[in-house]
Amino acid sequence: MRVAGVILNKVGSDRHEAMLREALEGCGVPVFGALRRTREVRAPSRHLGLVPVAERQAEAVDSAAALAARVREGCDLEGLLALARSAPPLSEAAWDPEEEMRRAVEAVPGAAGRGDRAARPVVAVAGGAAFTFSYAEHTELLTAAGARVVPFDPLRDEHLPEGTGGLVIGGGFPEVYAPSCPRTSRCGQPSPSSPRPARPSPPNVPDCCIWRARWTGSRCAGCWPPRHGCRNV
Repeated sequence: MRVAGVILNKVGSDRHEAMLREALEGCGVPVFGALRRTREVRAPSRHLGLVPVAERQAEAVDSAAALAARVREGCDLEGLLALARSAPPLSEAAWDPEEEMRRAVEAVPGAAGRGDRAARPVVAVAGGAAFTFSYAEHTELLTAAGARVVPFDPLRDEHLPEGTGGLVIGGGFPEVYAPSCPRTSRCGQPSPSSPRPARPSPPNVPDCCIWRARWTGSRCAGCWPPRHGCRNV
């Protein structure tokens, strides 16, 4: 890998910056700027990584604005743009969910493929503040497989989307919203016209938190008895 340049981060003083620049100059690595240590830019963390923006929206917006201001002041933006323009073209084709699905079907003997495009099953995908860990590629692959993906928020919606035939619950921190879980007591039930999924999938941690009967003393959806639980580690 060719390192085309660096931006110094959390620099403590002019002397600190000078030392870093001198060290990198000896390595032949260009420095495109320096960002000083500041309390205006915060990215708090806890178990499993950073605290999601959904839990600290106003603070996150302020932090992003403060970081943008410091980048304008401390970085060579013209130099960075010139460097970006000098990058060679990508040698690989862009990722295509349709192509990935075609390859997956070909690799599995007896796979059914996409099937009738007119009869698209509804796959409900949990979202909202409690389920912020997701990948766009997941939805794109489901769509490429022939599903109609419908997002829903377990903390706000009283029922699964109309006609739900499959349910995807990704990652997140539903335990943070345990006091709001009573809202989901009916969301755990499909609408009258929705078929029951024929095959349940193994639960992950967020599934356990929101679909069990209780979590940290708060009533939840009640789809599983209390013995089905999880804990943070």
